[in-house]
Amino acid sequence: TTDPGREWPLFKWIRLERRLLAAGYEVAVVVDEDRIDGFTSKVHVRLKPEPLAGAAKCAKFVVGNDSGPAHLAGILGTPCQVIGGGWPMVNVFGCYPSVKWTQAKNRGESVRVVPWESVFGDVDGRMISDAVAGYSLLDPDRLRTVRDAVASTRELPGVLAELGTYRGGVARLMGLTDPKPWLFVFDTFAGIPEDDEHVDGAHKKGEFAASWEEVKEALAPVKNVVQPVKGWFPRSIIDRGLNGEIQYRVVHVDGDTYQTTKDAIAFFAPRMVRGGIMIFDDYEWVSCPGVKLAVDAAFPGCVEKTTATQARVRF
Repeated sequence: TTDPGREWPLFKWIRLERRLLAAGYEVAVVVDEDRIDGFTSKVHVRLKPEPLAGAAKCAKFVVGNDSGPAHLAGILGTPCQVIGGGWPMVNVFGCYPSVKWTQAKNRGESVRVVPWESVFGDVDGRMISDAVAGYSLLDPDRLRTVRDAVASTRELPGVLAELGTYRGGVARLMGLTDPKPWLFVFDTFAGIPEDDEHVDGAHKKGEFAASWEEVKEALAPVKNVVQPVKGWFPRSIIDRGLNGEIQYRVVHVDGDTYQTTKDAIAFFAPRMVRGGIMIFDDYEWVSCPGVKLAVDAAFPGCVEKTTATQARVRF
């Protein structure tokens, strides 16, 4: 923007760029020639309207000040996050369905007070939600935990796996984050195999049923070698001869019940690579008390809460 009063500080742009790169995004920066120092992505010196429009049309997402390029993204229908001060942004960008905003909380405050962490959270949350739309019940914070685990362990050996995939959204996110390792998907593909035997468990046989055809549709964009393992875990592993020397890098466990969680820990924990991560959904979720019971018993003092209903263990 040519208006300094609507310009976000350069150091916050640089920190946002680095966090996006760490999360696995490809980033291109459009900036004035005298402000290019500090960026690590490909930098384009302020483009003329035509190439800028082309860039905005080809991008998956645009982040901008409250300025012309953000309006351009809105006109083109490209998802866009505007960083603005404390005036009603809905009055400026509310006409564009693809544009949302992160702004100062109080009316009259400068855009300069907006934290870069808030902008990243809003952008990342939208990108993650769009990536798994229709395929996952997890909120962006829990999805981010899985995505970051995969992204942060790229240099480690081992495969990726999910136990209890439902419609395949989390497995899809894992594969999109790192397409190189094999991706194992363990599920009955007919819902929860038995009622939760825990006295306070609420889930019943057949809940969260999705066929392999539905899951395969979710996984269509991933380039990993996908290995579906159908059946009642852990018998399905033995039946398929997969109880050998395969090592695991990141495992997402979403089995809902005490017994499935206990069986998952017993199988995967000895096979996790050093630096690997197991993530447990429904930890401390009211309908799944057995998950916390199984995890705490197996990993006393090692469980790290990530969200209100999720935890992870590092190996």
